[in-house]
Amino acid sequence: MLHICAKVNDKDTAGRVLEGFVDLGVQPRDGVNATEAGGVSALMVAAKYGSVGVAGMLWRAGANVNLQDQEGRTALFYTTWEDDKSGKTFCNAKLYDALVDKAGADAGIADHNGRKAQTPKEVQQESARPNAFAGL
Repeated sequence: MLHICAKVNDKDTAGRVLEGFVDLGVQPRDGVNATEAGGVSALMVAAKYGSVGVAGMLWRAGANVNLQDQEGRTALFYTTWEDDKSGKTFCNAKLYDALVDKAGADAGIADHNGRKAQTPKEVQQESARPNAFAGL
């Protein structure tokens, strides 16, 4: 349920789910770190869909901001995406910065291929480079 809340930035329902953990005797930090297929956590989903409000609730409830999925990617990796139509790479700088500055995410963690999450500055620099294949 938290994964769905994270996808649509539903803070009200996410809050009720977190309260429900306590009612069931489950520590919120245990529930917020539950993963779905591929080892994806609710915080990763929130990062992917730019759900800043739910992301904040999750890390304040104890979500592990450095949890890695099956590919070794953390929530920071999910703040960056490539647009299928334009081929351009985008980054939710606000969420990336919040994860690093407020939640303590480690930008130095590499995935299983040895790559680190791109910073907003790196994404900006990359998108400013001319595309050598444009117009072909």
